[in-house]
Amino acid sequence: MILTWMLAATALAALLFGAAWALERALRLIGWQGRAPWIVALVAAIAWPVLASLAAPATVQSVAVRTLTASSQLLGVAPAAPEDVLSAVLARLALLDQPLILLWIVGSLLLLARVLWAVVALRETAQAATPSELAGTAVRITPTLGPAVFALWRAQVLLPSWMLDLEAPLRALVLEHEREHVRSRDAQLVIASHLAAALMPWNAPLWWIARRLRTAAEVDCDTRVLRGGVDAGTYSHLLLLIAQRQGHARFLPMMAGAPSTLRARIIAMSSPRPERPALRAALFTLAAATLVGASASPVLARPLASVHLAESVSALLPAAPQAQQPQPARAKPGISADSAKRALDATVARKAAAARTKGAADTLAMKEKKDAVAKGYKEFKLDKPAVMARGSKVPRYPNELRKANVTGSVLAMFVVDTTGHPDASSLKIVRATHPDFVEAVRSSFVGLNFLPAEVGGRPVRQLVQMLYRFATFSTPHVDSLVLVKDVTAFEMTVTGNDQLKGDPTGTIVGMTFYPSGPDPLYIVDGKRTTAEEAKKIDKARIASVEVLKNEAARAKYGDDGKNGVIIITLKQ
Repeated sequence: MILTWMLAATALAALLFGAAWALERALRLIGWQGRAPWIVALVAAIAWPVLASLAAPATVQSVAVRTLTASSQLLGVAPAAPEDVLSAVLARLALLDQPLILLWIVGSLLLLARVLWAVVALRETAQAATPSELAGTAVRITPTLGPAVFALWRAQVLLPSWMLDLEAPLRALVLEHEREHVRSRDAQLVIASHLAAALMPWNAPLWWIARRLRTAAEVDCDTRVLRGGVDAGTYSHLLLLIAQRQGHARFLPMMAGAPSTLRARIIAMSSPRPERPALRAALFTLAAATLVGASASPVLARPLASVHLAESVSALLPAAPQAQQPQPARAKPGISADSAKRALDATVARKAAAARTKGAADTLAMKEKKDAVAKGYKEFKLDKPAVMARGSKVPRYPNELRKANVTGSVLAMFVVDTTGHPDASSLKIVRATHPDFVEAVRSSFVGLNFLPAEVGGRPVRQLVQMLYRFATFSTPHVDSLVLVKDVTAFEMTVTGNDQLKGDPTGTIVGMTFYPSGPDPLYIVDGKRTTAEEAKKIDKARIASVEVLKNEAARAKYGDDGKNGVIIITLKQ
C-alpha cells in the first residue's frame, strides 16, 4: 500500500535527520565543516525509498493474480467483506492508494512551479540590477534585495544600495561572506534543497533536513570568515544590523538569513569550545551510526520494497487505445443486419453458457489467456512457489455444526504478497457448503503466514488456492480440488470432536501442498505411475509417503527425479 510506503519513507527521513544532526555535531567539535551529513541525508531520504521501490518486482506475477485482482465476477462471487478488524482496515487502506498518489503528484507540481516562478523572478531582478565593482569583486546593486548570491550556472553577488554607505571594513566583511558562498556554490545548493523537498511534499522530516542543510551552509560560511581573524562580536553585530534592513528572499543564501537561522549562527560562533571534544565527537558519531543502522532495518525495508511506484503511477493513466478496432461482422446475402446481429448474440450466449458449465477453474484458465493476449501481459515462471509457514492460524470449527455432526468444505483463492501475508482485498470464496464455514475461514484468514514465491531470487505476488475441509471424528468429508495452472494449491483439514459438548478449537490434522509447475515423479509400491493415478488412491489405503527433493531425488532416479519424487507405500 502507498500509505505504508509513505509512512516508512517518513520514518526513514526522521532517522536520517537524527543521524545527520549527530554527525554534524561531531564534525563541528573537531573543527570540520558540517554541511556534508545533511547533503547525504537529503539524497538518501529521497533515493533510498525510490530505489527500494524500483528494485521491488514490478508485480512480477502470474496472469492468474492479475485476473483475480481485476475481476471479482470471474468466479461468480462478490469480494468477501473481511470480518477481522485488521483485515478490514487493510482492505480499506488499500483504497487510498490512487487518491494519495494523485494528491502527491498535484502537491509536487505546485511546489515545483513555485520554485520555478521564484527562480525566474530572481533572475529578472538580478538582470535588472546595476552592475558594479567593490574591492575587486563584481556585484550587482539592487534597491533592497541582499546581501545575497544568486546563481543558476554563474554566481552573481547582489547588494542593496544602502550597503554603499556602510563603512569600508564592514563592507569588506560582507563581500568576504558572499565570496565564500560563491566558492561553495551555496546558491545552487539552496535551490536544490527546495526542489528536493518538493519531490515529497508529505515528508515533514525531509523538509527539516533541507532547512538544516541551508543553516549548516551559512554556519560553514561564517566559520570560514572568522578563521581569517575577524572578531566574532563585530561579525555578530554586523549580522544583526543587516537583518534589520535586508530584503529577505526564500530561495537565496542571505547573509543574515531568517531570524531563527540567525540566532543559531550567532550561538554557534559565540559558544565556548566544550571540554574533551574528541570524546564528545566519538559519542555523537556512535549515535549517528546507530541511527543509520536503524534506518536500514528490515522493519523499514519491507514496506519500502513492497510497493512499485511505476505501476502505481501508471494505474492512474488511461489505457492506451487499441491499434486496430474489430471490424463489424458482415451480414450474409439475403439476411438482414438485424437477423445477423441476433444470430451473433445467440452464438455468443451459447458459448458463454458452455464455458460456465466447465466450472470456475476452466473459466479462470480461459480468462487468463484472453487477458494475456488482450493486455500484453507476460506470464512468469516461478522459481519457488509460495509455501505455508509455521504458526498459521487454523479456522475454528463452528460449534453448532460440530454438535450436529455437519461436515463440509470451503474453497478460497487469494494472493500472497511479497511479504508472505495474504492480501485481504483479494480473498474470493469459490464455493462453500455452509455460510458458517465461510465465516470461520474469513476470521482466520489474516492469521495465515507464508514464505513468498520467488522469481530470480526476489519475492513476488502469487495466486494460491486453499481447500478447507471441515470433518468430525465420526464423519469425514470428501471434496475434490481441481488444480489450476500457475496456482499453488493447499488442502487443510480441520476436525472437531462431535461427541463433546464443549466448544473446542478446530485443529489441523493434515495439509497437502500442490506446487505449481511440472508434476513430480510418483512411485507407488515400487512402480512408476502418473500423477492422476496417484491422486486417485484412497488415502485410507496409504501406509506411508516419502518425499525426495533436489540431489536426493536425482541421485536415486536421475533426470526423472528433477521435479522431485513422491514414494507411496500402500497397506498390505
